[in-house]
Amino acid sequence: MNGRLSYAEVEEMSDAFAIYLRECLKLAPGTRVAVQMPNCLTVPVVAFGILKAGCILVNVNPLYTQREMAHQFNDSGAQALVIADLYVDKLEAIIGQTEIKQVVVTSLAQWFPPMVRGSCNWCSSTGTG
Repeated sequence: MNGRLSYAEVEEMSDAFAIYLRECLKLAPGTRVAVQMPNCLTVPVVAFGILKAGCILVNVNPLYTQREMAHQFNDSGAQALVIADLYVDKLEAIIGQTEIKQVVVTSLAQWFPPMVRGSCNWCSSTGTG
């Protein structure tokens, strides 16, 4: 949807995400962090942030069923998860069966232009959006 990031932007945002993981979520180096999202601009930011924080990246197929998700989370030893908002409904049913203690939800729409994202100032001011 015409979104793009420069290398400098990825560097800056992944640094900030690494700090968030270490200082806000208190994740120690070596903590396994699962990432469940389709290819999007968030992926490099999250992936590099996880690695910069000294954590271990665990890729999770976004098309997994609940049973497959639970198996992957448990088999990998993931204690944190970064998940696209599209898949949160599947997570709610199985989170209690896993060791995941921290969940970060991201929106794919954050990279879309305002009209596509549904947060157009004109729509908000006219009451149509």
